[in-house]
Amino acid sequence: STFFFSNCTTVCPVLVSALREVQVHAVTEGYADDVSFLPVTFDPERDTPAALADYAARMNVATDAGNWRFLRPESVDRARETVTDAFGVTFEKTPADGDGWMYAHTGLVLLVNGDGFVERAYRPERPSRASIRFDERQVIDDLRRVRRA
Repeated sequence: STFFFSNCTTVCPVLVSALREVQVHAVTEGYADDVSFLPVTFDPERDTPAALADYAARMNVATDAGNWRFLRPESVDRARETVTDAFGVTFEKTPADGDGWMYAHTGLVLLVNGDGFVERAYRPERPSRASIRFDERQVIDDLRRVRRA
């Protein structure tokens, strides 16, 4: 799972793309039915079901594989309860150009086992101000160990 908003242009696309690569690995290696991908938006005002469907298409996410579901809290208050209070992922609305807004937020991916316990937490690497990387191979390797346990 990860926490994102679809208007993000920095870390969110990196995190979602990394999860997509893990999903592709799950499909090609035959364990897609054993894993779920549940990215949670903290911007339910703009991330409507239609916006999330568009985002999935833009990010080339296989929502039809049956193991990927974007989760959308019903309100910003509920998003704060879910994302910040339950998982400790902070986000803060900040003004953007025009009438819009963006979010300053924590970048995080969680690997959760079948019993609902967080096994691993991953943060993206930022080798420079201009680049953000995420090691999906580490997630795949850890996922293999968790599936075997």
